[in-house]
Amino acid sequence: MDKFIKPFQYNIIEEQATIVVQTQRSVNDRHTVDTLKLLALEKIEASFPTASAEELELLRESIQLGKTQRELDKYLEKVKPMIIPFKQPSDKGLQKVFAKTKKLKVPEWEEVALDRQTFYGWNDVAKQRKYIIAYQSDELIGLEGTISPTIKKGLCAICQTISEVSMFEAKGKVSKEGNYLLKGNYICHDSDKCNRQIKSEDDLFNFVKHVKPK
Repeated sequence: MDKFIKPFQYNIIEEQATIVVQTQRSVNDRHTVDTLKLLALEKIEASFPTASAEELELLRESIQLGKTQRELDKYLEKVKPMIIPFKQPSDKGLQKVFAKTKKLKVPEWEEVALDRQTFYGWNDVAKQRKYIIAYQSDELIGLEGTISPTIKKGLCAICQTISEVSMFEAKGKVSKEGNYLLKGNYICHDSDKCNRQIKSEDDLFNFVKHVKPK
């Protein structure tokens, strides 16, 4: 079987499989447990609209788990080899995406768990800047902006989770007065954590569309 799971889809599987295991530990009513299992499977299958019969068979194992952490861990280890990792861009590709950026701080890719990245974001602390890259319709896109050093609890515009967020702002088009308009929103300060919480590419691309200069 070929790899067919995107990193954000793995997050959904992990979340729902965990709910299945934890529910069986804490709930004794069989009907309630069965109902929650079906709801969990519906959420998983909804994120795989084009899954084959073989792929669905693997996904459905998520609701056949028992109560133990060992069973959950074993299942997730079985699923992980099916993840399609984030494609590492070339330095040339990054330079093209961030053509106006001087002295771009390139990621240390050997330290990145590419199989957990729906997008990739990194901070340049010295410049208080954040860089985000993703693939939209197989095309590498990039977003650059300022990231506030102030961190607070709030809703992340990318992963839609209550998390440790900071204000991200990118320069938009020039106003009538000749000033750049800033567009932004609160997002996870730590993009690695954000990638472990994101469960939809749509929210990511909506954020990019909102703040990316036209």
